[in-house]
Amino acid sequence: MKFLTGCALLALNSAFVAPLYAQTTTDSAESADPDAPGEVIIVTGTRDVGRTQFDTSAPVDIISSDAIDTVICSDLATVLARQLPSFNVQRLPAADGQAFVRPASLRGLSPDHTLVMVNGKRYHRSALLGSRGAQAPDLNTFPGLAVKQVEVLRNGASAQYGSDAIAGVINFILDDTPGLQMFGQYSQYYKNDGDTYQADVQGGVALDDRGSLVVTAEYSDGAATSRTRQRPDAIALQEARPDLDIPNPV
Repeated sequence: MKFLTGCALLALNSAFVAPLYAQTTTDSAESADPDAPGEVIIVTGTRDVGRTQFDTSAPVDIISSDAIDTVICSDLATVLARQLPSFNVQRLPAADGQAFVRPASLRGLSPDHTLVMVNGKRYHRSALLGSRGAQAPDLNTFPGLAVKQVEVLRNGASAQYGSDAIAGVINFILDDTPGLQMFGQYSQYYKNDGDTYQADVQGGVALDDRGSLVVTAEYSDGAATSRTRQRPDAIALQEARPDLDIPNPV
């Protein structure tokens, strides 16, 4: 039996930034002085445009694009799991659709108890019903290069956002920087299998006083790998019936 650890993926993501958002960012910058070391404007869990991660009423974890680039992985859900101690994502290769829409949970609660937002707006849930009927968004639909920063609110999230944020809020802030960026990586497992290729391209243009338009494309392809142990009766069957073309175990 062979398990697939990856699949061919083509993800497109675009972000349009309106002038109102740009003006809000400018006002926030003037009140919070983002040029100060370590100061980042946040928009999750607050209605004040001048809040930073140091003066919020509830703690907000901020994962920058530089922190995302430091994790060598082809999917964004695993990257978040490496950066957030309370965020867990499972790999279930023999669980039907959950092998592709991997269930992710915050603070050990159900996957559908975490509110996922994009630029402050609620993101649609996946059509797949997971374990116990949980219907959660697919976090791997976001190309890593398209994310400017990720803001995570855990304490008091349901009081501000409703019952769908019992576990917390994950807010993806998309990159709105004009210009051209490219990213590529290659990786494999220690047994020289599971070769994974990933390539990202991002291009953006400024629209004068109307904001900017940024488009990101990602391609990822992962080869098969297996760590299962072949049963003795299966080995005997393979030796007795070579015409069945049973693949050899790794």
